[in-house]
Amino acid sequence: MSITTLHVINPVDRFRRIAAELGADQAWPVDRAWWRYAAQAAVLRPADPADTANAIRSTLAELRTRCGWSDSIQAPFGQMVAAVLVQIGDTPEAFLDDLVAMRRMLHEAGLPHSNWYELKAVLALRALSDGAPVATPPTVRRLRDIFDRMRSYHWWLTGRDDLPTCALLSACPGDPSAIADSAEAIYQELARTGVSKGEQLQAAANILPLAGIEPATITHRYLEVSLAITEAGLPRDETTYPIEAMLALLDHTPSSIAARLASVHDQLVSNDPVVAATDLSVAADLCFIDLVRMDHHHRLRTAENEVDAVHTLIRRQRALAVVTAEVPPTPAIPYGVAPWMRTSTGRQPV
Repeated sequence: MSITTLHVINPVDRFRRIAAELGADQAWPVDRAWWRYAAQAAVLRPADPADTANAIRSTLAELRTRCGWSDSIQAPFGQMVAAVLVQIGDTPEAFLDDLVAMRRMLHEAGLPHSNWYELKAVLALRALSDGAPVATPPTVRRLRDIFDRMRSYHWWLTGRDDLPTCALLSACPGDPSAIADSAEAIYQELARTGVSKGEQLQAAANILPLAGIEPATITHRYLEVSLAITEAGLPRDETTYPIEAMLALLDHTPSSIAARLASVHDQLVSNDPVVAATDLSVAADLCFIDLVRMDHHHRLRTAENEVDAVHTLIRRQRALAVVTAEVPPTPAIPYGVAPWMRTSTGRQPV
């Protein structure tokens, strides 16, 4: 997408129009949540929303035709895969060829992996490279070096689920071990401030090196953004750490980030218990896209060096959306009926 187009779109409005064309509101709840992620992933495609939705559906159909029945693309996450491919101008054939090659290379390199995490990692890498092939020996060595260094710090936390995060960190320039060292310094600094240790903190710490600034500086910024989100009254717990880390990559004031996030979240809030669990994540992605095109004075970025930086951040946000997208398990089902199927009396509708 050109910077001119980016300047004039309304991310929330465009998201709603694509989601409507995808029929997100008519789908089953889990599918509905993933269709919303898909709509967000294709928000920056300059084509008409109806054309974008049709492209996502046809791409998804081709992906599933080409895959085995047990592949993760057959799951609802395939909807987001298709949307990202459409957004970056990628093709199912090229993507799947790269995925097959990467799976073989990861196995040969001795990296722990599985269908789901390989899929996320390759999709994130291709999002970072605008659809260029990523199954290359240098890429796999970089992933392995980052993973090995991460595991040397947290062998009990680091496993195959960190492969997509390693893909993200591979976008940072410099020595792979130094990149992992930076993430570890951020982890320890955040832990010293009282942030709960564990997988969610590790996930956030592995995102923050993408800012390209000193660990102490980005740690302080992350804490300020987290506090501003709390003060804005938004839902927040350990699962939102990665969302806060993504927003901390922006150079806007924490209060303006939180205010915009609250505004977008209010526009998206859902009464559906499954979809509602993803509202903040989708809102954060749209908030990022909305703010990244402006400087901290809320002036549109137009200088050549600023435009390059914007495109880099958009690629990283796109990859982050892939890595962090999750739909929590369906809530407990009292009376044998899902909550969204119950009447006000709590009984199954007839």
